[in-house]
Amino acid sequence: MTRRLVIAAALLLALVSACGSTSPQSNTPTATIRLSIPSPSDLPDIVRTVRLSVGQTLGVLSAHSDAAGYWKQTGSGNNAVLTQDGPATVTRDCPTDVVGCGSTSQQLYRAASAGTSTVVWSFLGLGPGLVKPGQPAMPCQGIPHQQCPVGLVRITVSVS
Repeated sequence: MTRRLVIAAALLLALVSACGSTSPQSNTPTATIRLSIPSPSDLPDIVRTVRLSVGQTLGVLSAHSDAAGYWKQTGSGNNAVLTQDGPATVTRDCPTDVVGCGSTSQQLYRAASAGTSTVVWSFLGLGPGLVKPGQPAMPCQGIPHQQCPVGLVRITVSVS
């Protein structure tokens, strides 16, 4: 009888410990797109393609510079397919007393359902630059009648 109780207790303990051992979700994205600081004469206008399965994540790691400009998400795509997974996180702080210092941030997106979504990121230059014909531009902050060049990266995500 005692032997049966020991075996039953061991089995019960094994079942209880197995139920409580769920592995934590990782913040490491399944796929990562890196957006570096472009040169003013060579602003990007490209499309990147990523394939994910439902539940997987895409990370957009973007560099920013106090002297050159910054990346900003300017198009959110189909939120039913690809959802923004919380706010962006700063992965390296930029001290405020260093002129031209940069920082890096990461935005995560989760594949929510099957389909296709295109997220658009724009590099917004901080000063007047060479705006080529047909190149997107926006008004520069505080500089009347000047245009700041804009670089575009379109990230097309196919979710299956």
